[in-house]
Amino acid sequence: MRKLLILLFLLSFKINAQNDTCDIFDVQTDKFKGSTRFYSDTYSGIDFVKYISKEKVTTHYIALEVIGSTLNVGEKGVIILLNDGKINKPLEKIDVDYKDEGYRYSVLIPLTKQDIEKLKKSRITDFQLYIYEKNVLEGDQLKLLKTFNCLLQAKIK
Repeated sequence: MRKLLILLFLLSFKINAQNDTCDIFDVQTDKFKGSTRFYSDTYSGIDFVKYISKEKVTTHYIALEVIGSTLNVGEKGVIILLNDGKINKPLEKIDVDYKDEGYRYSVLIPLTKQDIEKLKKSRITDFQLYIYEKNVLEGDQLKLLKTFNCLLQAKIK
């Protein structure tokens, strides 16, 4: 009986370890440019992109999206609140288009080395695009942290 319990424990550990892998990205290769993009899932209006050029230069991006009820065009300013600080991008231009539920405000931001260091260690709790705020669900905060760290490790196969 004891051996059976140990075997069940080891099997459950192996299954959980397999579910914790970082093979969770949509990978797209541009045959003409020779570049590769890794796209993460979206959680609470946030996703990440890793771009690797033909020359093997890597750029990381964060994409943010929030729905607003009024139209504002040509606005700027992004604030990302972390559990231990913030990332402020006051000059970042906000894109807007219309969806069924309202105006969709979005931005794709290239991350600096300092941004990457912060996002590797900190949970994103909220963000603001111009005047439109979004709270990140607590469960999504952990998913985003794990996803970002996995993205940093993602390589072309």
